[in-house]
Amino acid sequence: MLNKLINKTEKANKDYYFDDSLIDFYEKSNEVEAFCNLFQNKILHETTRFKNIKRWLDVGIGDGEKILKALQTLNDGTEIDLTYLEPSDKWRLQFLSNGNCNNIKNIRKPPKNITVNLKGYNKTFEEYVNTNTTFDFDLISFITVLYEPHLVNTLFEFIKNKRNNKNFWLLINIEHDNNDFCKIRKILSQSSFNPPISQLQNIESKLKEQKIKYNKYDSDDKILNITPQEIINNKNHWLYPFLMGCSYKDYKTLYSENEQNKIYKLVKQYLQKHYPMQNENKIDINDTTIFAKIRK
Repeated sequence: MLNKLINKTEKANKDYYFDDSLIDFYEKSNEVEAFCNLFQNKILHETTRFKNIKRWLDVGIGDGEKILKALQTLNDGTEIDLTYLEPSDKWRLQFLSNGNCNNIKNIRKPPKNITVNLKGYNKTFEEYVNTNTTFDFDLISFITVLYEPHLVNTLFEFIKNKRNNKNFWLLINIEHDNNDFCKIRKILSQSSFNPPISQLQNIESKLKEQKIKYNKYDSDDKILNITPQEIINNKNHWLYPFLMGCSYKDYKTLYSENEQNKIYKLVKQYLQKHYPMQNENKIDINDTTIFAKIRK
């Protein structure tokens, strides 16, 4: 029991490792496509199609699916040096592996005009900024990564202390408060669980505190291709570990059968209350993207 508690505490202080549950989410949603559409239709136009973006740091690259597909839209010959930070051993192995993974089409190779830099690949953002005296990126992105308050604090301490050597863009993509996953995770958190909680309000508060102007885009085209009934009918559905920010294996290891039953019950109650027509695909998975210019 003590070891299990220690494991839970350790996991609570680390980045969340969705792994296979995230892959299922990708397969059952248009998550990647929706972000890429927003990137192409909104973000690119704010930077004159990224012609001045030469060095890009992506924190929490995961399996590379989303960011590399987004960069395929830069088909005008723009050259970018892309540095990856990914502290998860599991995701690094997936990114470096060849071929497809669980039938999801992974884009392992970057577009020909993108140079990939793996220096410090296995470091957290905190480790990276604390071990690099020069920091001259044109853009830093945190795409569905900022779930931990300590990581948000590190980012804004870095900005406040003006460690950057030049102006740069900050790109953050995260669940917003009307997202059903966000609402369910808050309910789980109130029941003594430790799911990943959106830090959107915290991020916006810190942006305003530091008087950083930013544009905010709420998506409205994200679709989850499963019904509430499918989730309710299957206690072993991938959504339960996904909501807790872990893989299937970790979910079975970290949570007892009683805890899994409690998670199932809480999710079921939410879906039955908010989606009485449970055969309809109406679950809200939309998110928010923040884009800001950070001055040195």
